[in-house]
Amino acid sequence: MKAYQAGIAKFTDSDSVVFGVSTDDVETNTRFAKSLHLEFALLSDATGDVSKKYGIYNAAAKISSR
Repeated sequence: MKAYQAGIAKFTDSDSVVFGVSTDDVETNTRFAKSLHLEFALLSDATGDVSKKYGIYNAAAKISSR
């Protein structure tokens, strides 16, 4: 996430929208985003549905692969 934040201008200059997706709940994501001063949205995929659709869900650990 830090790397995306550091290079955010590359994305915003090209009219792109950046967001992160995490299997953490909304409150955890909010704290994490604030701690890193993220300028992009961090979305909660607490059920893992989005991660599963992208084939990056680690069911044993109940998290998404990065």
